Amino acid sequence: MRSPQSHFVTIGIIATAICVCSLCPANGQDQATQVGAAETWLRQTVEISGTVQTDTVLKLSATNVTSVYFNGQRLLRNRAVNGVVAWKIGTLIRNGANCIAVAAGKADAGRPLTAWLISSNGLQINYSQWKMTADIPPVGWQKTDFNDRDWTPAPTQPAATTLRKATATQLSWIADDNTTHVENGRLRIRNGDHVVLLGGTFIERAQQYGYLECALTTSATEHNVTFRNLGWSADTVFAESRGIFDAPAKGYERMIEHVRAEEPTLILVCYGQNEALSFAGGAEGIDRFKAQLKVLHRDLTASGADVVFLTPHPFVTLAAPRPDAAKWNQRLSDYAAAVIEVGAGVGSFVADLNGNFVRDIAAAGSDHFGGTPAFDDPDGHPELTAIRNSMWTDNGMHWNAAGYKVVASVVASRLFGGAAERPLIVIDTEVRTVTTEAGEIRHIKWQDDNADVVSFQYRRKSLTTQPVAVDWRAVSSIQPVISIDSGSKQDAVGFVAAGLAAGSVFVAQRANDFEELRQLVTRKNELYFHRWRPQNITYLFGFRKHEQGNNASDIAKFDPLIETLEREIHAAKQPQWQTVRVTTAE
Repeated sequence: MRSPQSHFVTIGIIATAICVCSLCPANGQDQATQVGAAETWLRQTVEISGTVQTDTVLKLSATNVTSVYFNGQRLLRNRAVNGVVAWKIGTLIRNGANCIAVAAGKADAGRPLTAWLISSNGLQINYSQWKMTADIPPVGWQKTDFNDRDWTPAPTQPAATTLRKATATQLSWIADDNTTHVENGRLRIRNGDHVVLLGGTFIERAQQYGYLECALTTSATEHNVTFRNLGWSADTVFAESRGIFDAPAKGYERMIEHVRAEEPTLILVCYGQNEALSFAGGAEGIDRFKAQLKVLHRDLTASGADVVFLTPHPFVTLAAPRPDAAKWNQRLSDYAAAVIEVGAGVGSFVADLNGNFVRDIAAAGSDHFGGTPAFDDPDGHPELTAIRNSMWTDNGMHWNAAGYKVVASVVASRLFGGAAERPLIVIDTEVRTVTTEAGEIRHIKWQDDNADVVSFQYRRKSLTTQPVAVDWRAVSSIQPVISIDSGSKQDAVGFVAAGLAAGSVFVAQRANDFEELRQLVTRKNELYFHRWRPQNITYLFGFRKHEQGNNASDIAKFDPLIETLEREIHAAKQPQWQTVRVTTAE
């Protein structure tokens, strides 16, 4: 986790000055800010109106400024500014409130820090007085709606005017590695990716169970990848659930700036479900949805991240007297088609979770729970189908733990291609072979007596929810006992099958290695949830900050805990060698 605080712990500043002005008309006198000798963080809210142009530039003259943010987007990466630099921020600037935030290190006495907003058109700029703090600021200090009422107003003096004519070094705030994540029509996660999951209830509830994130991260076992779940129940493309005590537009602004603060390289976006249920019927609602989805794509890709769309999934029918949620499926299908259309128009990869989705999760459920008519032929057995569906969901709309278990594998297959292989080991006693297509086999030891028939070590390709299975092929009357340890844990309980008949398949009870990974993921998600959505958020960061805002600094204490779990998750997702022993049944 890359918290803002990690960049600021050794910063100081001496006799610096800051000003913001423009080549276009502005209300109020241009001023510079004098900052005392201290490690210093500064922020200013700038009100802008007019037609925003992509050539708008933020120009900065400074000594040892280590971080610069505009509307939550980090502009300065892995360097300190010494001299005059500039960034094009036309894709970040907006009408209304904007924010410039600066963290400054030690500087030479008398060297001013000066910032200008420059645009070729007639932007109107109203800016408030700069505010500063010498204390390490809490999470979110660089965002526009951060409550800085306890920061100190910085003393001002007339600003220098030479900066606008000074030659500046043009810097880019787009990540260097902005190559596509799509290869041959499939998503590919890269080493070092920071993935944000954004959407409504489907995304938010996924963090509680962990299956979806596990399916995503095990698709790139060898890579270090982090995931941040920013789902919000009942949300729409307008961020209507995120306003808290403000209008949805403010919630949308917070959402965009929060995503930018995570500095993602890949964003998975899943909207359309709540819109299908609440927007106007027909073309009016769909057109409104498509227009805002394009705006969302524009705002998310401004920092160079790849955006991948997930369509809304269909609902399923449950037994009476519960209402039939599947009555909404035609509208869900229409909104799924809208997502596909927008994705094609903006050049984003789309994973369709609508077409044949129930069929595929039924197939995945059959793999997990054993074939039954309800799984194999749902259309022919509606009563059994309703019972089957009740295993996955309580209301026909939102998945429970068992539902996410099967849904996650289908989502992964539609993103990455293929389907998760059952880790099947074939033991043939006649030719004395042990083989598998879903991993590696080593250290095979056959025994001639009846103490141990065979022992070997097995490592699967990648972790899945499906436990190990053994296909026992024998011509003798020996009834084996097959035990499989659960990986690197010395105290783990093995899986045992006794009296297995020749020609049958033994399936272990559960995948302990996957479950260990899932538990780590859910713990990490819980900590991160409390970090970005603390229950008393209004008291920590909002309009009641004056009551308990002193506790906001504690939020950053989640970061090292999350970082520790990230390392454990990366280690846990690596398949481990398991020892398999076949002995004679008593």
